[in-house]
Amino acid sequence: MYTSYNFSLGKNVIFLHPGEYYSSDEDIFIGTLLGSCISVVLYDPHNGIGGLNHFMLPSSVNKEFYLSKSGKYGMYAMELLINSLMKMGVDKSDMKAKIFGGASVLRQTVPGLNSVSKNNIDFAFEYL
Repeated sequence: MYTSYNFSLGKNVIFLHPGEYYSSDEDIFIGTLLGSCISVVLYDPHNGIGGLNHFMLPSSVNKEFYLSKSGKYGMYAMELLINSLMKMGVDKSDMKAKIFGGASVLRQTVPGLNSVSKNNIDFAFEYL
């Protein structure tokens, strides 16, 4: 994660890499670059608090994501973001969500096999 000032926007921009999240009550921009990865934006429009995560996969291939504290897995990335917002005073019932990403960047080579992007999209919608 890095912060830079964008002169054309006149604001700080927080840029996230895979596995990271950020939440704030400040008037800033949070950005990332996505392919098959997913970013979920959660925000409370009443209190002006929001955040974004960037995850690569719904869960670990070896199913040890419950033990993993890596934000690169959707299951943990969602918990990190939700908990950070709740610590700032956001109630779950006030959260609004937007999902970004899930592009098919690789051509599916095995018929019937779900793609990474489809699995990511399905996870995000089911989780929310």
